[in-house]
Amino acid sequence: MDPVRIHTYVGEERVRTALVRGSVIGGLGISLLLSAAVEIPLGRLQVMGIPIFLFGLVLIGFGLIPYQQLKKLRQKPDVLEVTDEELHYFRGGKRTLTLPLKAITHLEDVDLKNDYGILVYVRGKVTVHDRKYKPHSRGGANLFFPAFNRASYLHLREAMALAGYSMAAQEGR
Repeated sequence: MDPVRIHTYVGEERVRTALVRGSVIGGLGISLLLSAAVEIPLGRLQVMGIPIFLFGLVLIGFGLIPYQQLKKLRQKPDVLEVTDEELHYFRGGKRTLTLPLKAITHLEDVDLKNDYGILVYVRGKVTVHDRKYKPHSRGGANLFFPAFNRASYLHLREAMALAGYSMAAQEGR
């Protein structure tokens, strides 16, 4: 079987929501800086200026980071690759994680308001190839692959079935 590659999906609405939310938080940071510069007397600003400035910058950065991450993920999506016996996770174009299909005990699709992805319950060894990568876990699952939508989840299950791996047999159904 040829490897099946499944890409992350970042919809336009999620990007727009992140941009609006980030703009509001960043706008608060800018408002704080401007109001401090205009309203606070110079004597007090000499004492409180640096903390206000740093807090304003943190708000601006905190607001725009999620948007930048989604934009980056759209340009270079993460990939799940299913081969005959293994599942590989590529992040930023680099193989990050490998696990045998037989080690997967259960898969779940997660679609919350602000977060979505695939939960993977694993029994056995997971090989991490990138030392900088810290595997995400959530809700009792060993691994969480963010930004994979429901269609990606269904595609993953189908690819695993094509590889001869039956989730129903593993789940005792």
